[in-house]
Amino acid sequence: MNRKYISAKEVEATYGIKPSTLARQRWGKYGLFDCCIKISQPGSRRGLILYSVEKIENKLDQLINNGGNNVRAEQS
Repeated sequence: MNRKYISAKEVEATYGIKPSTLARQRWGKYGLFDCCIKISQPGSRRGLILYSVEKIENKLDQLINNGGNNVRAEQS
């Protein structure tokens, strides 16, 4: 994959993480929330959310190597 950023649907197709899970993690500021950027027009509440492939892979490696324990505590 040569692209730096992918959409939520592409995250689901590649990594199996549902867009609703990604939205919940953005809202709750845990999981993959820091892997995304929001592109929107000034004054608009809507926008395009893109996820960094490199950050997602690093975060998933961290979760796998750590066993998923206390990952939320480490982010705070």
